[in-house]
Amino acid sequence: MASGNEMWLAGYSLTYLTYGISLSREIVNKHLPRLTDRIASGVAYYGYPAGELESGDLGGSPDFCLGLMTFFFTLLISVTAFMEPVELPMPMVDVGGICYEEPWPSYVFAGVAVLSVMTVCAG
Repeated sequence: MASGNEMWLAGYSLTYLTYGISLSREIVNKHLPRLTDRIASGVAYYGYPAGELESGDLGGSPDFCLGLMTFFFTLLISVTAFMEPVELPMPMVDVGGICYEEPWPSYVFAGVAVLSVMTVCAG
């Protein structure tokens, strides 16, 4: 993480956003696969399975990985926002005159990352 000591949550938010969007795309491709013409004709005429067979490995599924990652990231946001530990600095960030020129807490970016991942996963 190249975000420094004070902006550590911004680096974690960017990492969560990257992995979260990748896992969201995997979830969408898992539940709504795109079939080629050849596979679609095999499914329609010969009864081939449209997708991969279920492996039963819960820990390897993108649904579980995204849920676990979101749970712990949200827990981290909650602890740092409400407990305000001294060891974890939470600076105020100036966002360039938005919102009447008042600085925002840095955990706002973490909330934006979580909402962006959920939007990609739902859409």
